[in-house]
Amino acid sequence: MRLGLIGFGKWGPNIAKEIALNKNMRLCAICDTNEQRLRAAEDIFAKNKDVFITTNYHLLLSDKIDAIAVAVGVGNSFEIAKDILLANKHLFIEKPFAMTCEHAMDLQSIAIQRGLTIHVDHIMVFHPAIKKIKSNMVKSSPMINFESTRNTIGQYSVPAEMLWDLAVHDLAVLDYLLDGQELDVLKIDYHSNEMTLTLSCNTVLGRIRVGQNATEKERHTKISFADKEIYFDELDDRKAFTIYDKDKNENLCKPIDQIYDGPDALTSSLTHFIDCVHCRRKSISGAEQAIRCLKVMEKAEKMMKTERLKRVIHESAYIDKKAIIGERVSIGEFSIISDGVRIGDGVTISSHTKIHPSTTIGNGTFIGSFCSIGALPNLKGFDTSIESGLIIGSNNTINDHTVIARSKDPGGKTIIGDCNHIGHGAYIGHDVIIGNSTTLSAHVRISGYTRVDDFAHIGMSAFTHQFTNVGKYVMIGALAKVVRDIPPYFLVDGNPALIKKINKVGLERQGFTVEQIYQLECILKAFASSSYPSLNTQDRAKLIKQFQACEMFSKLIQFINDSKRGCTRIDV
Repeated sequence: MRLGLIGFGKWGPNIAKEIALNKNMRLCAICDTNEQRLRAAEDIFAKNKDVFITTNYHLLLSDKIDAIAVAVGVGNSFEIAKDILLANKHLFIEKPFAMTCEHAMDLQSIAIQRGLTIHVDHIMVFHPAIKKIKSNMVKSSPMINFESTRNTIGQYSVPAEMLWDLAVHDLAVLDYLLDGQELDVLKIDYHSNEMTLTLSCNTVLGRIRVGQNATEKERHTKISFADKEIYFDELDDRKAFTIYDKDKNENLCKPIDQIYDGPDALTSSLTHFIDCVHCRRKSISGAEQAIRCLKVMEKAEKMMKTERLKRVIHESAYIDKKAIIGERVSIGEFSIISDGVRIGDGVTISSHTKIHPSTTIGNGTFIGSFCSIGALPNLKGFDTSIESGLIIGSNNTINDHTVIARSKDPGGKTIIGDCNHIGHGAYIGHDVIIGNSTTLSAHVRISGYTRVDDFAHIGMSAFTHQFTNVGKYVMIGALAKVVRDIPPYFLVDGNPALIKKINKVGLERQGFTVEQIYQLECILKAFASSSYPSLNTQDRAKLIKQFQACEMFSKLIQFINDSKRGCTRIDV
């Protein structure tokens, strides 16, 4: 069977490898809109001239391809899947199948009308251990309890993402073990780092726990029956699960390890898909199973939204009468919300934190314990009667023991943008301006009037002098002492901080191409051999002539021109 692949990001390379290794499949095309990923695909499959590489997935919708595998983000997967089915191609798609039941049923309808196979890669259904557990269940009394834990290292900005990315694995397994019987959502307990989904099906009670607060991954499942219990740890190198008998008091005894073997889950998933296409039968993880799982997740997400409308304010917290509190706000034990504070929707303020007067906090921001937000400037003799404030944008994470000072100037504001991550024990001084999507690691010290631009990353315990500017996409090493302005795109380190190289990793993460990064490396090399940072007239003219077509160079020159403290020197 001839297959194409759309999406060569996180999971796509694994699919491509499995297709290429399977003698019953032939990889014909790979599509991705990210040029760097496509170059990686070309490097891997360079020897195979039959693999067509493109950024336009419509070129895969040709008669030469029988089926297409889709491994892209959920944002546009529905339209891609629909186009594939309308082009009469069988569909292998990564979870989630769709974000709504309506979209899923639309795709299912097209597939039925055209006699096509839809296979959703609910990969744990095809795990050799799960398949063996399913066969063991035939010999057991009915299932009475299913408990799973899937904990990872933090990567989700909102709890709903854990539901759609983690819980769906175990939900599909439970659906498979129960032969597709209808599951009812009893409740969902959650906060920013973990959630528990409680389900029922006749006499079976299911609990699916997912989280992102682990120091190392957890992946285990416990399945209870009247006469026995099965424990499976997905990460166990022994490739075994344990079956316990139950005595008359329901105590566990006589543990027996069951070894499982066979092809890995992705290989089995792809093989099952091909078999379903050839034999014209439905996949066990086809549209029907996906829709059943979607119904559960839609109901769970609706329950989450209902819960978020409720404010959870601990009885020991103090809220000033003039403070304005949004919906779905959580305020922990012994926290203080002062006069003139405005808190947006969905904000979490943990225990023992004080929000000082005239502080505004945007929607979805998380603030840890023992923080002082909008504190007095750390200035000897500061006039505390001065009216100034602090503005914090939306969707920020501000961890425990952080201090952020308000402005020292009458009517002035310290400003924190959106989607920033501020580590434990950070100090942000008065009149600082932080952009969007920055990372300030634990114990950083940002002095007064410092400006930190978008996507900058400041390493642990680094220090910035007052009035310094940190450019866009800058990386500052741990313990660095910044005493001059840092132009965009560079990585600095040391005491005093010096430019060491281009912030290559940070730029790659933000989608900069190989060509753009190479251009910046050439610019840095040219700067190093010039009179930078002062740039005399002759050097400036030479550099402008060499890089005049480069927009990034123009931004660098503008930053250098605007610098009042002078720019950080180069040490390469």
